[in-house]
Amino acid sequence: MPLLSISSGFTNTGTSVSINATAAGQWALAFATTFCNITSAFTGGWNNSISGQPDAAYLTTSGAGIYTYASSNLGMGSIGWGINWEYICAILLFKSVPTVVQTVSPGNHYTVTLGSSVTTGNTVLACLYGGASPIIGTGFAITDTYGNTWKQIFYTNTGYGAEGYAYMGVYMSQNVTGGSTTYTITPSGSFSNIQPRFIEMTPTGLISPAANYSYFM
Repeated sequence: MPLLSISSGFTNTGTSVSINATAAGQWALAFATTFCNITSAFTGGWNNSISGQPDAAYLTTSGAGIYTYASSNLGMGSIGWGINWEYICAILLFKSVPTVVQTVSPGNHYTVTLGSSVTTGNTVLACLYGGASPIIGTGFAITDTYGNTWKQIFYTNTGYGAEGYAYMGVYMSQNVTGGSTTYTITPSGSFSNIQPRFIEMTPTGLISPAANYSYFM
């Protein structure tokens, strides 16, 4: 399992999440829910070329140390909103830098197909998230065309906020059987406003959570 750091709650002033890298050449992958945005515009090494949106960004570590992903909620004082919005943002840390092959994010869909055939042996990562959900379940299961094994890295949600709940779950399938693949998301309980993002990438070793594991609520 990758090293993992999560920040969630309610704010109208912005938040951040940090992770402790142990060496240069590691790969940090950050996700944010729909009511988050990046205050630093992907400066400081963060890059959003995976999605072109603030929901996913990454960087390659230059050495051991703390790396921070800063975010702010869209409903904030700058646009006249004084309420505290629900948010979740998270960083996963991988041992080495993969090649991102393809990604897709079809809003409010429980069936997802990547645009091109998946390469056998690669890794597929799924981030399932949403905000302003008036109802909340306890997580998800993923199945696909070829019966690949999917493991949950984490699932979490906020309490009820100004516009409902925010939630996020990250799931991974490694060394996949490839081909033209359709993924089916099965919720445990009821959710709304799901924003699934699937990413195919070349294999990379995962960092054990061991001593550096952190989970912030």
